[in-house]
Amino acid sequence: MPSSPKLRPIRQAIPGLAGLGNLSAPLQVIADFLEIAVTDLILSGTLIRHPGMRIIVPHGGGALPLLADRIKAFLLASPPQVPTPDPVANLARLYYDLAGTPFPRQVPALLGLAGPGHLLYGSDFCFTPAAGIEMQSRPSTPPRCRPGARRGSR
Repeated sequence: MPSSPKLRPIRQAIPGLAGLGNLSAPLQVIADFLEIAVTDLILSGTLIRHPGMRIIVPHGGGALPLLADRIKAFLLASPPQVPTPDPVANLARLYYDLAGTPFPRQVPALLGLAGPGHLLYGSDFCFTPAAGIEMQSRPSTPPRCRPGARRGSR
């Protein structure tokens, strides 16, 4: 858990993480390290050198679906010394789990980037409560989340 005393030394060692609250810290780690790690896999040429490697990116890729075009534009504006693979094409070949809360905004961005064949169900259980998993399995907002709705109503 993010508030575990065992994680305190790690949080103290990572610049900018020590001062964040318990809720912000894991979100900050996901939002930074996930995108950095996947971008590094692409820009380092790792995916090109290992074309058969299948990677599942957690949490719907975080902000990667929204950052894909920005990463590509940055490379076009400041080309590196060595040939660099197309980041959008490489992001499209990865697989993405849908753990957490990818609806309603993240999934459309993922579908535009990678397509339905590259989206995998991931519940994030035990960190996402059963009610949250049930909510994600429905195409629309469940009744209990609508103002004034009673349990069991549609």
